[in-house]
Amino acid sequence: IPPLAVLVTQSVTAYVRMTLGILIPIYVISFLLFAFYRLSSQASGFRGSMDTVIACTPILGTTVKLLAATRFLRVLAHLHEAGMLPDQALKISYETCGNAYLSSCIAGSFKKLGDSVPTSKVLAASGVFPHLVPTMLATGEESGQTGRLLNKAADLTEQDMKVSLHR
Repeated sequence: IPPLAVLVTQSVTAYVRMTLGILIPIYVISFLLFAFYRLSSQASGFRGSMDTVIACTPILGTTVKLLAATRFLRVLAHLHEAGMLPDQALKISYETCGNAYLSSCIAGSFKKLGDSVPTSKVLAASGVFPHLVPTMLATGEESGQTGRLLNKAADLTEQDMKVSLHR
């Protein structure tokens, strides 16, 4: 934005002309970048690459991964509580977690281990969850309280996310 001295020494039209000459290109470039991001994020390849880059970013990556993990765990808990089979619930959960990086890690370990392996082993093999999450899930699978312990794990993951935001 031009200095106010232009407004005082010259006319209002000169000030407006200088202001619009600076702001309009900024707005146009911002709109084009936003439109490019929105259109290209619908393509799975770009989305996967973008999520991988964000996940590898030191501060932002941890928070984004924990947010996606929380969402994944909550969906998985609700599906377990609704009575869905574990392998189907796992597949739906990683498809709807909202993060292509997390989804590909879980899908890779699920496909490598197969559908006869307990969910806790699949999550442990994915390597994207804190160690406590697969341990809690294994306890839930043994005790028959999978949904309850998945919700607890989601709560703990959400608390970790909030702590990482405040650092």
